[in-house]
Amino acid sequence: MSFHWWQIGWVVGILYLLLSGLIHWALWKGKRALPVSARSLTFALFVVHSILLGALWLIKGLSPDSPEELALILSWLIVGVVLIQWMKQELEAPSAFAMPIAGILIAFGATGNDVSRLPPHLSRELLALHITLLMAAYLLLMLAFSSAVAYLLTRAFLKRKRPLSLLQRLPPLEVTDQMTRRWVLFGLPFLIAGMLVGFLWAKAEGRSAWSDPKVSLSVLTLLLFLGYLHGRWVRRWEPTIAHIFIIVGCGALLITFLVAQHTLAL
Repeated sequence: MSFHWWQIGWVVGILYLLLSGLIHWALWKGKRALPVSARSLTFALFVVHSILLGALWLIKGLSPDSPEELALILSWLIVGVVLIQWMKQELEAPSAFAMPIAGILIAFGATGNDVSRLPPHLSRELLALHITLLMAAYLLLMLAFSSAVAYLLTRAFLKRKRPLSLLQRLPPLEVTDQMTRRWVLFGLPFLIAGMLVGFLWAKAEGRSAWSDPKVSLSVLTLLLFLGYLHGRWVRRWEPTIAHIFIIVGCGALLITFLVAQHTLAL
């Protein structure tokens, strides 16, 4: 990615972080705290993000085996789903917590380094399916993170007896709890399927998947989200603990995607 494009990407990533702060401010002070609606600002920034992706695709193409370019696409998908959810359900709080993730992802995608691609001799058929399934899982589980944080925030404000005007601007606990559960139930099958395809891909290439640190972290991430389901439906955990599991799981997900390096592709 040339200097020109990664610079724009960094600006968009920083603006997503600032936008998250503005949404929080609007939630705290009320919608009149901003001269322009936070949703309009989000839509405008999403348009800029879309133009950036479209220009990159037209000029140099977007590679499905590049983590940097996948991060750009994933951040775009997160903001797109958040906008749709915001328009249909009028839920600002989950959007506020999804924006930082989008900002981190686009900043990673716009590092300015040479894009890291997998060697051309590796099989592309299973790899494409593996990446598609994991991208769907990452999208849904990161959305679960945003609703889980919104749940914990609302619960904390209720315990501290914050002003009613503030609580009215936050989604009810039942809504964010249901959203978190739905995103996890939708996302986990994609994560499991993507990991299984990854194991098949490694076997087809004659390599051991267990020697890859990204695989080990993926298994840990899967266990955290399975722990959430086990705690909610089997152990009947208190909801706060269950939602903390989601936040920790999303942190592991980001580390797996952004930090851990694939050794299978070397």
